[in-house]
Amino acid sequence: MNRGGGFKQLLGLLCVLRMLLLKEDGNKLRCTLWENFAVEMCSVIDKSFNESVIFVIQFAKMKSWRGVMGICNTMFNIRIFINNYDILEVLAFKESDNTILNLESL
Repeated sequence: MNRGGGFKQLLGLLCVLRMLLLKEDGNKLRCTLWENFAVEMCSVIDKSFNESVIFVIQFAKMKSWRGVMGICNTMFNIRIFINNYDILEVLAFKESDNTILNLESL
């Protein structure tokens, strides 16, 4: 991913970050983050040069567009954990040598 390359400010008001997660088996998952979530994610990506960014999204909205499944944040109830090593699964994933997803900006 071109770090921060997927971040855009629309109409001077809205901020959006669009990503495409590519699994090793060829499946794709679009991820669109809006507003503060986009700003926060881009900030973390820009600061983590040469390091993996692990993020967990809870309560995302799921939908299919042009045959590709996607998730995005909603206005309410979504939680995004970025590099939160207090979550045991995140810490275990970081310490493993298994990269499951690749990231590309859209």
